[in-house]
Amino acid sequence: MGINVFENHGTGEYLIGSFTGLFLWDPVTGSITNALTGKPYEGDPGGRPVGDMKVTGMMTMPGGAKYLVEYNTGLLPLWHDKSTPEMPEKILNESRMSLWNLSLEFHTGRIFENLTGGFYILIVPLTGITGIIVVISGYIVWRRKYRK
Repeated sequence: MGINVFENHGTGEYLIGSFTGLFLWDPVTGSITNALTGKPYEGDPGGRPVGDMKVTGMMTMPGGAKYLVEYNTGLLPLWHDKSTPEMPEKILNESRMSLWNLSLEFHTGRIFENLTGGFYILIVPLTGITGIIVVISGYIVWRRKYRK
């Protein structure tokens, strides 16, 4: 996914968030610190670039309170204990799933998670490969037919 959060943190450091986690990076010294634990970052160059905290975004409220958007958990308070406001009951009862959210569930393959378990992660790439094969084979058939 790449970098999802890139924000000046003050003191010359930058707050960097990705599926690997949330980090403070100092471009002068080159140091990288896990922003949630305070420990220096120790990457695994041979492993998957996915950490325990999959950061998909961040927002800062007008009062300065920051909230982290995590892939699995949702909106989390960052460095404070202010909770997010509850969704009004009327909206919960009368709202359906938006087309945007439905499209996102298909795009990520999560809509198939209950059917396939952990295999859902492969559905999107396999569908893409299948689509490419269909397009290429269709072109080959078309070319053979109309080449004459």
